[in-house]
Amino acid sequence: MILQDFFSRWLLVTLLVWCMLPNIAQADPLSITADSTLNSDGTRIIGEIRLVLHSSRPIYHVQIIGQDQTTAYELATWPFWDPNTEKKLPVNLPTTHLTAGQYHLLLSVPFQDVSGYWTAVSLAIPYGVNATHPPPKAIPTLTVHGGNLIWNTVGLPTDSISATLSRPPWHLSPTTALTPNDDHLQLIAQPNRRYPTNTDMTLLARMDWLEGGSHHSHIFDWKVTTDSEGQWVSRPGATVFSPMDAIPWIFRVLALLFAFMAIWVRVPDPKWEPLMIGGGILGLTLWPLFYLSPGLWMLSTWPTGGDLASHAYYAHVFTEMVAQGRISGWLPEVFAGFPAFIHYFPLPFLLVTALSPLLDEPVALKWIAMIPALLLPLSCFGMGTLLNWSPSARLLAAAGTTGFLVNTGNTIWGGNFLSQLSGEFANSWGFLFVPLFLGSLHQLLASSRSNTAPWRRWMLVTTLLTLAIAMSHGTAWLMALVGGLMMAGSQKNPAKGVATVLTIHLAAAMMAGIWLLPFLSTGAWTIPNDGASPIVLHDLWPESLWPFGLAVLFFRLIPGLSAPLSLIIAGITGTVLAPWMGLADIRFIPYAQWGVAVLGGAMAGTWLSTHSRRSLGLSLGILAVLISWWSTQMTQITVWSQWNMAGYQSKALSPEYQQLAHTLANPLSAPRVVVEHHPFNDDVGSTRAMEALPLFGSGPVLEGLYMEASITGPFIYQIQSEISRFPSSPLVRFPSMGGNLQQTINHLREFYTDTIVLRSPEMQKRFSQDSRFVNTGRIGPFEVLKLSNLNAKLVEPITTPLGTAARKDWMVTAFQRFILNHPYVERMVFLEDQQILPVNTPPPHCSNAHVTIETMERETLIFTTDQPGCPHLIRMAYHDFWQVSSGGTGKESVYLVEPAFMMVIPVQERVTLRFDPGIILVWGKALTVMGLALLVFLIRRNRWIYWLGATVQAPTGGLRRHGILLLLWLGLLAVLAMESPEANYLAAHRLMTRGHPTEAARLFGQTWPRRKGWAKQAEGLFWGSRAWELAGQGPTAVPGYRQLLDQFPASYWAPESLYRLAKQAQSAGDTTAYHSYRQQLIQQHPGSHWTMRE
Repeated sequence: MILQDFFSRWLLVTLLVWCMLPNIAQADPLSITADSTLNSDGTRIIGEIRLVLHSSRPIYHVQIIGQDQTTAYELATWPFWDPNTEKKLPVNLPTTHLTAGQYHLLLSVPFQDVSGYWTAVSLAIPYGVNATHPPPKAIPTLTVHGGNLIWNTVGLPTDSISATLSRPPWHLSPTTALTPNDDHLQLIAQPNRRYPTNTDMTLLARMDWLEGGSHHSHIFDWKVTTDSEGQWVSRPGATVFSPMDAIPWIFRVLALLFAFMAIWVRVPDPKWEPLMIGGGILGLTLWPLFYLSPGLWMLSTWPTGGDLASHAYYAHVFTEMVAQGRISGWLPEVFAGFPAFIHYFPLPFLLVTALSPLLDEPVALKWIAMIPALLLPLSCFGMGTLLNWSPSARLLAAAGTTGFLVNTGNTIWGGNFLSQLSGEFANSWGFLFVPLFLGSLHQLLASSRSNTAPWRRWMLVTTLLTLAIAMSHGTAWLMALVGGLMMAGSQKNPAKGVATVLTIHLAAAMMAGIWLLPFLSTGAWTIPNDGASPIVLHDLWPESLWPFGLAVLFFRLIPGLSAPLSLIIAGITGTVLAPWMGLADIRFIPYAQWGVAVLGGAMAGTWLSTHSRRSLGLSLGILAVLISWWSTQMTQITVWSQWNMAGYQSKALSPEYQQLAHTLANPLSAPRVVVEHHPFNDDVGSTRAMEALPLFGSGPVLEGLYMEASITGPFIYQIQSEISRFPSSPLVRFPSMGGNLQQTINHLREFYTDTIVLRSPEMQKRFSQDSRFVNTGRIGPFEVLKLSNLNAKLVEPITTPLGTAARKDWMVTAFQRFILNHPYVERMVFLEDQQILPVNTPPPHCSNAHVTIETMERETLIFTTDQPGCPHLIRMAYHDFWQVSSGGTGKESVYLVEPAFMMVIPVQERVTLRFDPGIILVWGKALTVMGLALLVFLIRRNRWIYWLGATVQAPTGGLRRHGILLLLWLGLLAVLAMESPEANYLAAHRLMTRGHPTEAARLFGQTWPRRKGWAKQAEGLFWGSRAWELAGQGPTAVPGYRQLLDQFPASYWAPESLYRLAKQAQSAGDTTAYHSYRQQLIQQHPGSHWTMRE
């Protein structure tokens, strides 16, 4: 006992030393270099300056200011400057050089960086006047110390000395050259400019003087220092200090204080315990707030960053829908129309809508997007309270949660701050409720049937928490269900426990029926996006979680920890089974991570409680140590939060972005716009910001955020790839490839798109040189081009023959034909069972049909045609909820026609289409009412309480008692993980990169037929053939390439397969096969870069 108490006291000191280790961050370098040919005859400076920007990012709103001895000239202004490119600057400036000698033209280059901050770079360009002169004997100096000027004239006459400071992004006062008579400097910040905070900006200055009848010029450095507000520090002797810098040291001092209390001070008075516990959990909850830019949360700007930049538009749309009494509907502004919020989770957006009258929409979105992760430690603490953990266990479990939140091992999996800042805030809301659900479920299962009041209370709370989880995120709902079943199965009476959990989830599902039933009934109109992600150990267990992993290994597992254990098993189960179910595996990993972190904290806290009378003081000391250590790891979170919360309006290209939106303004019925995908588009907020153009006033755009809910997504991303230097191709089951100009024009016409917005110089040049495109203007780095002859309408008669096919796998067929068989000679109609197409070949007179659109609103389209009975194509995405009426006696049909549009055959001249869920929504509302009734019935009826209620208090060691079953289950998961086709696919790639291509080829061959989706199968088949080539067995690779072309002719890998078949034929001396493959490549994929290769 003495040794254990000694260990618990000094463990804190060890952790304190660990947390004081330095954390080194490296900045992204930026520089500008110059080469020049300047000369002067005494009256003018003439020549050329060539400037090169060395950076990984563009810079914006660039000014080039040249300063001679008397005047500052604005030599050039550029709205943006791409990285690693050269700018040529012709110089022809009037000047008066009365004395021959050496001079420097001082260049100041103020600009905005990608974050919208103003900064500057200085350069000095040497030149001479008349003859060469001897070097000076002495050089006068000037020291700029904040606002003070300290001169050393080295004995030279003061009237012959002057100094010129290059311009920072502030106005310089005085604007003339400084002389030794000036002893003070004043910099005046320009209004409405953001400056880097706590920064030393090194600039150049020029000293000019006369000596021995010659002019001399010398360049020296001077610094501008800014404070935590970005203001110039006129007295740097006071040092630049930010309150953020003090946070780690504050908590280190607190750690030492608690260590002193725990080691040398007697056990604290019990009356102080609530205050100590409250202070600890409050510190864990509020400490991250210092790094999440709370001052920007109240700024009325739409947030940006990752998917959040696009969520802003949907939050605005959702608020409009709620005002009309709906929580979902049709949105034609993106994706050529798609069902908004039918396949996404409404609770976070309901909260935004509820807060909007108080805070206004942008501010409400910021709050709802930021607070769920911030409250997760409090939720975990609440779970520990409900599970009857000791105060130390609760605090250290909450600390494990904070370690999970601040981890930077991933930015998109979900749960942590970086994922939330990437736009995964709906996931964070679901995560927030899961710990409380597990805690309340424990209380429910532990309630005795002899005392019904607690059972009723916890049944109500647990069901409402389940409802909140279900309407926040699907992954969280699955984890709550599986974790709850694990907990219930560990009870002494598992059958009743499992029945209770299933009843709760049934009631919650029914209450969510108004949203859930439309979601489930239209699941066929979604696209799985289930790519496997290669995962490294550091991603699984990043630095901030190391202490809790060690705690799990070091401390003994004790009863009472079934909740985190259940979630660990649930997370592992989801991760392993996700590829088999067509889900993304990375969504489940955070729950296992969080469970392990909480388990480690709870185990350590429980050990401290049983082995030290000062456990609470030790726990608080450990919290302080961990927080001070984590404070050194918060740089990325701070930068991201500042970027996101500052909003669209703070970005360097915000004026250009909003001007672009206004330029593209159009009604809903107007032709659409497609924007080139480019990584530099994040300088307006995010690479996804172009999806939010309608928020700022543009007409309909092709791209949107919720790609899995849009059946037009594969075709739109194909078009995007055809106009993009860096295409995104985000759908793993429908990878896109490039195309030639004619193919692109045909696809643009098919999607009723006449405007393209280009960013990359390569694409701008490619499309500008084609006479079919008209350049309508340049806005910053964006070039707007319009297709001069669109030759397509939103609604028009179909004149080509119609083919028919079944709905099964229709999207694969349509996508392949969109690439290989477009423009259509025959347009396919995909029919449901029992559906009949009355017209296969449109009559000749259909081509003369005249169509007029009378009304187009979000959920209504009314048009007239003078040719009823002819099939009419509506270039808007198909959905089952669209209903058509043209005055016929029977029910009229809306047909699914390729690529993914609607077709109607009007009976009368006037046709009305409405987006109406109809009976599905009615049943959904009824299901919600029935769910509420079921909940009331469960709570009020004693018979249900008797049947579902536990007969004894829930045991604490259930999972340990079922250890054999648990081990068997984990063993089965291990087998499934090893047999997973995605895991084997990644393993084959590892073999190939490690120099074992033969083994990789065999593994690819075993794996590819078992992968889900034709695109994944094509990918696996290609790499199997490629591995044989890399193994030096080219002939063995040929059958695989041929099989790929036969089975997957429109796949991303088809052009390269043709290319490699041609190379194999060439190597084998088979010229006939070589020319055949080359001809196929040219005809089928004229726009591919593989076609351009020899």
